Amino acid sequence: MTDGIPLKPRLKPDEYRCVWLVPEGDRTRRLDGDVELLADRPPRGNVYGDVPMESQTSPNGEVSTSFPQVRSHNVLRGELRNGLDVLLLDAQVVTWQPDAAVIDARAALVGSWSTNSDPILFDDIKLQITSLDAISGVGPLKSFTFPTNGTDFYSQSWTVTANPESEQSWSDSGVEFELSYDASLSIGDAYFYRMSFSPTLWIKLPNRLTFDDCLRAWVEPIRRIVSLASGRSEQLTFLAMGVRSDDKVAPARKQRLQVYGHGISQEPFASRGNEVSRIKPAFTTRWNGISLLDLVRRWQALTSEHHPLLETYGSSIVIPRQHPRAQYLLLIQALEGLHGYEHKSETERRVAEHDNKRTQALEELESAAGLPGPVTRFIKKFLSKKPHFSLDACLRDLFQTLPRDVTSDLEKTDLLRSVQDDPRRPEGVAGALRIIRNDLAHGTKGYPIQDLGEVSQVLERVARAHLLRVLGCDVDVQTRAVHPEQY
Repeated sequence: MTDGIPLKPRLKPDEYRCVWLVPEGDRTRRLDGDVELLADRPPRGNVYGDVPMESQTSPNGEVSTSFPQVRSHNVLRGELRNGLDVLLLDAQVVTWQPDAAVIDARAALVGSWSTNSDPILFDDIKLQITSLDAISGVGPLKSFTFPTNGTDFYSQSWTVTANPESEQSWSDSGVEFELSYDASLSIGDAYFYRMSFSPTLWIKLPNRLTFDDCLRAWVEPIRRIVSLASGRSEQLTFLAMGVRSDDKVAPARKQRLQVYGHGISQEPFASRGNEVSRIKPAFTTRWNGISLLDLVRRWQALTSEHHPLLETYGSSIVIPRQHPRAQYLLLIQALEGLHGYEHKSETERRVAEHDNKRTQALEELESAAGLPGPVTRFIKKFLSKKPHFSLDACLRDLFQTLPRDVTSDLEKTDLLRSVQDDPRRPEGVAGALRIIRNDLAHGTKGYPIQDLGEVSQVLERVARAHLLRVLGCDVDVQTRAVHPEQY
C-alpha cells in the first residue's frame, strides 16, 4: 500500500490497456493491446490486430505465412490510456496467429517522454533502497513539542522542527549524489494531520548513459553497498531514470520514467523510527563521515580490477537466501581469493624461487647415474611446478588482521568442536575449516545444515569486515561488522 507514503509509483502494479506503436519498415502501425507491469517481474504485453508479419511467395505465386514469427526491438513504444508513455526495452514480439502477438521485454519505462534516441540515454537517476534511511544516520525531524494532558490539548501548540542535517550531498567530477527525504504533509483537515517521509537518493550525472550503464555503474553498486552496511539483503523498491532539462528556469526532473522489471519490488516506503532502530548498520554516512559517492567510486574501481572478494562475496550479499553448504564454500573461496590478491607479489616471488629450485633439482637428476628411466620421468611429471600454499595460513592471517579476532567465536561452534576429533587431526580452527571445505568441495562428506549455517554466519562477518576495509572504511566500521551484536 502507498497511502501516506510520499514516494509513489507512477502506476500501481497491474495490467493496463494501451496502443502499441509497432514499426514496420518506414512506417508505424498503431495497434491496440495491453501491458502487464508487476512487482519484481519482467513486463509482458499483448498486441491485437494487423500485426506486421513476413510472408513467403512460392515459384507458382502462392503466398504463405509460417508461425511463430519473432521480431525484436531495442525499444517498443506504447501509449497508455491515461496519457503516459510506456517504453519496453529489448522487446520480443512473438506472433502465433494473424491477429495477435505476445510481447516479452526486459524492462518497462513509464512516464511522459518526448526524447527520441536509440539507445535511450539518461543523466538523472532517482531510487529508493530499503535501509537507506538507516545508513543515512539522521532523520528528517529534529524536535517535537505537543500537549501532554487535560486542557493543554487545546491551549498549547503542536510543533515540529525539521532537521536540515538529514539532507546529505556529495560530488566529484560532475557527479552529484543527494540523499534526502521526500515529504508528504496532510494539512487543511480539521480532524486529521499527518507527516511522513520517504528516503531517496538522487543521482545527477554529467554525461548521459544507457539504461544498462546506469544499472551497472550506479544502481547495483549502491544496492550492494547498502546491503553490506546493513548486513541484510536490501531491496530496490523504486527506480526512475530521466533527462534533466537544459531550461534554466525549470532545470531538473523535467522528464523521468519509472522502471518496472525484475529486481524492483515497486513498494516504496516511508521511514518509521522503530524499524530504523532495529537495523544496526556497520556505518552511517552522517556520523562516520563517509561519502556514499566515494564508496561507489571505490566499488567501480574494484569491479574494473576484478577484485576476487568483490566478485565472490560482493556479488552474494544481495541474494536473500543461500544453502549453508553453498554459503560456506563461497565464503572460504572469497577469503582465499582476497588473501592471494593482497599477497600477489609475495606469491610471485615464491613461485619464481620454487621454479629455480625445481629446475636445479631436475638438472641434477638428469646428471645422476643409476636411476631407471621410468623413475626419472615420474619425478619430472609429478614434481610440483608451484610451491605449496596453505589455506590454514591464509585463514589465520585474515582472522588476525581483523580489529577483533573471531577465532574464539568459531571454536565455540558445534561443527568445529566435532571436527577437532577428526582422525586427520586438524591444527586449530583454520585446519578444521580447511578439512570441512575439502570434504564439501570434493563431496566426500557432508555436515549438518544448521551447524554449517552457524559457522557460515561467523565467516560472513569476516568477509563483510574485510570488504568494508577494502572499500576504505576505518577500524571502527570494521569492528561493527565483525561484532554487530555488541552495538
